[in-house]
Amino acid sequence: MDDQMHQRPPRGARRTGIDAERVQLLEDAVGGDVRGTGLAEVIALEVGASAGADGTPLRRLFTDLEGVYDRLVGEEPAYEVARALGTGWAEASAAHLETVSCEDPLTGLATTQHLRSRLGDLYRVARRDCVPVTDTHVLVVADLPTPAAGVPSLLRSLTMLEAATLVRTVFDGAETIAQLGELRTVALVDRTAHVDDAAAAVATLLRTRARRLGGIASVGVQLLPEDEDSATSLLGQLAR
Repeated sequence: MDDQMHQRPPRGARRTGIDAERVQLLEDAVGGDVRGTGLAEVIALEVGASAGADGTPLRRLFTDLEGVYDRLVGEEPAYEVARALGTGWAEASAAHLETVSCEDPLTGLATTQHLRSRLGDLYRVARRDCVPVTDTHVLVVADLPTPAAGVPSLLRSLTMLEAATLVRTVFDGAETIAQLGELRTVALVDRTAHVDDAAAAVATLLRTRARRLGGIASVGVQLLPEDEDSATSLLGQLAR
C-alpha cells in the first residue's frame, strides 16, 4: 500500500467555509512579518471572538493555530497569540450564552436575561400601541426567607425547586417566571383584577416551604415603571 495513504494532513489544513477563513486570517497574521508588533495578537483576538460567538469549540481553534505555526514557523504557537485567541473566544462565548440562555437548568425557570428580553418586547409594543406597560403587566415577587442557622444548603436548594413548581401552578399560562437571586421568584403577568388573589395564592402555597427554612415567605405585587430603562434598573435591584 502506498505510504502516502498513511500520511496525515497538516493540522488545520482540512477546514472549510468559515473555519477556512479563520485559518487564512491566522496564516496572514503569522506568515506576514507581524510577530512582535502586536498585530498577530489583535487578529487572534478577533478570530477567537468570531469563533466563540458561533459556538466553535476552543479545542478546534487551538488545533488550527498549532497547524498554522507548524506549517509557517516550524514551532509551537507564541504564548501571546494563543492567549489572545483564547481570550477572544472566552469573552464572546460568555456573551453568547447570556444571549441565548432562556432557562435555568436547575429550576427550569427563566433566566434574568430572558425576563429582561420579555420586558423589552412589552415596552416596544407599548410604544407602538401607545398603551403603557404599567397598565397591562405587573411583577409578582415571591421571596423565601433567609435560611436559619443550621439549615442544610441542600434543603435550601430543594425548597427553591419546590417553590418554583408551586408558582407555576398558579401562573400556568404564558407568564414568564424567573429566578432572581438565590431565594426570589419573579413572575411577569397580566395586570388583571385577579392579580392580588393570585399573589395571595402563591403566598399560601409557599407558607409550608418557608417554615422549613425557619422563616416566612413574602409575596407582593410590584408595579412596573413607565420606561424600559427604569424597568431594567428594577430587575437589577430585585436580583441583588
